[in-house]
Amino acid sequence: MQNHDWKKTKEIFHQTLDLPENERNSFLANQDDFFRTEVSRLLESHEKLDDFIAEPLAIEIGLNTNSYLGKTIGSYKILETIGTGGMGQVFLVEKEGLDKKFALKIIKRGMDTEAVLKRFVRERQILLKLEHPNITRLLDGGTTADGLPYFVLEYVEGLPLTRFCDEQKFDIKERLELFRQICSAVSYAHQNLIVHRDLKPSNILITNDGNAKLLDFGIAKLLNSNDFEQTVTQARMFTPEYASPEQINGQLITTASDVYSLGVILYELLGGQRPFQSKSKNYQEIINRILTEEPVRPSAISDFRFQISDSESESETLKNKGQKTKHKEQKTYPENPKSQIRNSKSLKGDVDNIILKALRKEPERRYQSVQEFSEDIRRYLSGLPVSATADSTFYRFSKFIKRNRIGTAVAVVILLLSGVSIWQGIVANRERAKAENRFEQVRKLANIVLFEYHDGIAKLPGATGMREKMVKDSLEFLDNLSTESIGNLDLQRDIVKAYRKVGDIQGEGNTGNVGKSNDALQSYQKAFVMQEKIVEKNPNNVEDQKMLGDLHIEIGGHQRNVGDLPNTEKSFQNALQIFADLQTRVPNDFKLKSALAKAFWNIASLKTTQNRFDESLENYQKALEIYRQLAVDDALNMKNYLRNVALTEKSMGSIFQVRGENEKALQYFQKALAIDLENAKNNPNDVSAALDLSFTYGSVASALREAKNYAGAKENYRKAIEIREKIFNADNKNAFAENALARGLQELGRTFLMEQKYVEAQTHISKAQTFYQKMADSDAENYEKKMRLAENTALSGYVKGLIQNLDQANEFYAKALTIYTDLLTQEKLSALNQRRLAAIYLDYGEILLKNNRPAKALENLQKTQELLANEKVGKDAKAESAKLEKLLTETKLK
Repeated sequence: MQNHDWKKTKEIFHQTLDLPENERNSFLANQDDFFRTEVSRLLESHEKLDDFIAEPLAIEIGLNTNSYLGKTIGSYKILETIGTGGMGQVFLVEKEGLDKKFALKIIKRGMDTEAVLKRFVRERQILLKLEHPNITRLLDGGTTADGLPYFVLEYVEGLPLTRFCDEQKFDIKERLELFRQICSAVSYAHQNLIVHRDLKPSNILITNDGNAKLLDFGIAKLLNSNDFEQTVTQARMFTPEYASPEQINGQLITTASDVYSLGVILYELLGGQRPFQSKSKNYQEIINRILTEEPVRPSAISDFRFQISDSESESETLKNKGQKTKHKEQKTYPENPKSQIRNSKSLKGDVDNIILKALRKEPERRYQSVQEFSEDIRRYLSGLPVSATADSTFYRFSKFIKRNRIGTAVAVVILLLSGVSIWQGIVANRERAKAENRFEQVRKLANIVLFEYHDGIAKLPGATGMREKMVKDSLEFLDNLSTESIGNLDLQRDIVKAYRKVGDIQGEGNTGNVGKSNDALQSYQKAFVMQEKIVEKNPNNVEDQKMLGDLHIEIGGHQRNVGDLPNTEKSFQNALQIFADLQTRVPNDFKLKSALAKAFWNIASLKTTQNRFDESLENYQKALEIYRQLAVDDALNMKNYLRNVALTEKSMGSIFQVRGENEKALQYFQKALAIDLENAKNNPNDVSAALDLSFTYGSVASALREAKNYAGAKENYRKAIEIREKIFNADNKNAFAENALARGLQELGRTFLMEQKYVEAQTHISKAQTFYQKMADSDAENYEKKMRLAENTALSGYVKGLIQNLDQANEFYAKALTIYTDLLTQEKLSALNQRRLAAIYLDYGEILLKNNRPAKALENLQKTQELLANEKVGKDAKAESAKLEKLLTETKLK
């Protein structure tokens, strides 16, 4: 069939289908023989379908699926056909070199009109945005040699929702818990400004392990799209029995439309049939029923269906009543007579009200979000009161009046004369609706500022001050709203995210921040307290659990900054436990895998601080393996994973360097350098990418210096300093860049020192001292910043001592040791920092000896000896031990 022939055939087919059956033959008689024959064939096929509305009409349009079998599209080999619809064809495929199956979706020949192609490409763009354990992931895409677009999805082995529940003999509780997984996926899509618009059981597959997978965003609509596509409605690119009244009427589609469709699905899942069905399969009849009738309570449907005795099937009952038996009985309830769902009393009351609230014809009277819908189900399952209530008598009466205007005219007049209180109630409801609308508008505005505008400028140079203001302003909005919305879980989640983002800006260790670590810790703790309550209410919500784990990581990082290492370890281990448990529940979720790797990384970093290097390397290796695999499996986010690969390799290289395995350390640093160079090149305005590169230059420089390649070391340190100076000069509120700049200057000065170029060494170390002092003064509770200041102060004293200025050397060492001993009395000095303290005593002893103070030198060398006697401290301090023995010998000689 030619494309133009099909277009007209389809048009005539739909025109014929809309006519009463007794008028169709006369209409077709006026058509050309070709079109009359083709349309008659399609009508015959249509009548044979058991339920054409539940499953979209599948018509082969110039596409011979057999011709594709065994062929290759892109790098994917076609194995078999697994699905067909009015617009697309789905194949099971495999990729060369991978022992894994995928699903490939391609437009049918003849349907590749400009409008359909645009819609198909948009589906690909939509799926690219979605990463959720209950949504099928988009993995790849392209165009065939003859110009047909396709994309590749993860292959889901499973059964449609209702069939799975039937075969597993699920009771009400199990069906509701499974339904909440679906709600989680739809809610996530809505948070990404996407409405599905074609939710139905056949678009929801359940895997063998009981995980729901939401499919087919083919007619989904981006909420922020400017073009409202009436053509979608006119072309009936949805399934009528699951469509909302506003969708059928061609009105604006919002998230409330998906709430309605979910209500239909739940009605069918628990009641055994959809709320509106047509016995004659007439499209217009179904539309009229959806627009004008109120659905029967699901429990009433169950009452009828479950009156059938165990010895008499429904088919036999219908036969006895003289009704025609269906060829294929639809079952949406288990056969087990003891199952809860066979007891219709279980549906009465709250479950009826929940479903009917989702099915209200007016969008504003439904649940205002899928999350709210899911929360009411959770409350029902927990034995708590639900927000859904039965329609009021007044509301039902007003609907009756609208349906019977003439017969109730007199009653309406009487009602208006005597109904002042009712009118006042209507006004009150309108005002409440306005208030709720304003509430949502303010909340939406705060979130746009917080999560869109902020993230849009976060990586730009000079943005730290503006980011701080934007986040604080948004949080103020949300705090004010929280007092007006007790129990609103969506708002509470927003506030948690806001507190977390404020903490990031105030003092998150690895990004641009304003250097207020104590304030950051307080913000994270506020978020944590609220998130714990959310998790208590939603213990099975994966996203809520993940956020709690993330907050454990954030709090642990700041506990480490203030020297609280025991609680740091507890926080990191709690996060690891949460992410490991979630991985068991949702094994293929990339975000959860990344979170698990982050937990391993943070534990490894803590072990390094404690000089537990073997444990540290073991945890870094676990993180590295996960990040490397994610970079292969999740190509869309490869850049982020490779960045983490580079960061982990730098961290591992540093441990090998401390252990004296410098050549091995340099290999790790150079691998990281290749990744960071590429990332910085591809993202020239990304501050984070630039800082990553600067730290890798610093790591390479330290290894070259250890190999006594001072020229190479200085070259790399200067590259690092140049990057950091540029960032800090553009944004002097960026405390992270400031700390990095100070560190670079310090290490360059140390390199000059090793070359015995003391003037150059003193110049750079003095510059670093100014920065370290400023940062320590502005963030007095930050343990790490105090340690950095003490280290650089001691280094300043060492340089002064080498140039024979012993008085200034003594001043610097006294100040450095005061900081260290103050921390030591607080029992916050880690094994690594005890080693650093030993090195300070050692260097001070050397300076005193060079300046002919052997007795004082011996005191400091003995303190070094005491610290290195601690097995955890002295285990890897071979260089310090060798230097100590040499200086002790020289002291005795003097």
